[in-house]
Amino acid sequence: MDEPAVWSGEDGGRGGRPLQGWTVAITRPEGQGEALARRVEALGGRAWLAPLLAIDRFPDRLLPALRRWGDWDALVITSANAARALAEALALTGRADAPRPVACYAVGRASAAAVARAGLTAEVPEGVRTGADLADVLVQRWAGRRLRVLYIHGELADPNFAARLAEAGADVTAVCAYRTRETVADVAAWRRVLAASPHLAVTLYSPSAVRAWLRQLQPLLLESGRTVAFVCVGPTTARAAREAGLADVWMAPASHDDGVAEALAAVAARGGHKPRRNEEGERT
Repeated sequence: MDEPAVWSGEDGGRGGRPLQGWTVAITRPEGQGEALARRVEALGGRAWLAPLLAIDRFPDRLLPALRRWGDWDALVITSANAARALAEALALTGRADAPRPVACYAVGRASAAAVARAGLTAEVPEGVRTGADLADVLVQRWAGRRLRVLYIHGELADPNFAARLAEAGADVTAVCAYRTRETVADVAAWRRVLAASPHLAVTLYSPSAVRAWLRQLQPLLLESGRTVAFVCVGPTTARAAREAGLADVWMAPASHDDGVAEALAAVAARGGHKPRRNEEGERT
């Protein structure tokens, strides 16, 4: 099966409105898709907020760690929802930001921005797009050092992540501060969108979203006979979509909204179909 295409944006000759005629279904949890929706509409498209997942955060689980804040040498956060849980935990203690700065590492610009709202500055090491990437970087940096690390994560986090940090000599305290659950899709609304939209792109942000799509909406798509472009955030999500058999899978060049918007513009410029590759594997 083809690898997901990765592209930066072109406007397809639409005078700065590359998404004209396109509907973009944004499947992020409620409250997390509005910024991308504004970008889509600014590019001439119609944005439809259609969450496939919901997030339950547990900031109270972080309170013991906050009481021991002076113990930590570093904070590791691999998602924006983990950072939001930290900010909510700080609010429960009556603080707007962390008691003192610690070295902080994050995956992606969205996670770093969410960490900033908790009063911390997070480093996103160059080339890091996944938790596994971050673990590799930190293993190299921390080799032989006994750092005390607070790792805030979600229920579906890679169980090997903390172990990899421990291999580098870190003393890791891992706190699960949120969980992801599948919502019930509005099948009737999806049926209307599939029937009425000349061009449709669906954004997928996690393997959980891919699984939710497969269970609830892939049968409807097959029934409709429509083609849909799937724009995935991150290589893990793109791989999950590809392995699930979804057709026309694209990967955004970066995990933030700008990267997703670029990918959507490129999808539209090519009519929603990935370019062919020549014998050398170059895109044509």
